Amino acid sequence: MMAYAIARQIYGNEIKMVCKAIQDAFFLPKRSWRKPLHEMAYEGLMSRKWTGIGLFTRQKELVAYLDYKRENDTWIEIGICLTIEKYRNQGYMQSLFRFLFDTYPNCSFRICTYEKNAAMIQCINRLGFRENHRLTNDRIDGTCTIYYTKTPIDEKEAPLAHQAN
Repeated sequence: MMAYAIARQIYGNEIKMVCKAIQDAFFLPKRSWRKPLHEMAYEGLMSRKWTGIGLFTRQKELVAYLDYKRENDTWIEIGICLTIEKYRNQGYMQSLFRFLFDTYPNCSFRICTYEKNAAMIQCINRLGFRENHRLTNDRIDGTCTIYYTKTPIDEKEAPLAHQAN
């Protein structure tokens, strides 16, 4: 059962809290990463190149987080997606995605994950993303990265796709 959570932008000292959560979680690195993910997240959020949004409990505990950057007026790249372990499998990440989609209803979105991240792939597919391409041997363990896109046209073709599963 989903607990009460508030979606909002990450501010101030919350950036350090989010970066600690990223550091504590498992993200399979890409070969191209020159720094740990939590350091890249910190730099991106502090520079405001990336915007972080989170779901928080009433007690201000982080439940789930994602960040994104506006590439232009029509495209948004989604970066890090993280649900705190004790809150996983309860639909929180889908809620954050829907919050983002509602904020930018006329934009297209792109996201990637690695091929063994079954939970994220399931979430992405439920939300109507379509696989765009794969980059082989992109991760440090030799697995590939899968890139997905979602456009407003996709949503018009199947507006209830996220409810079908």
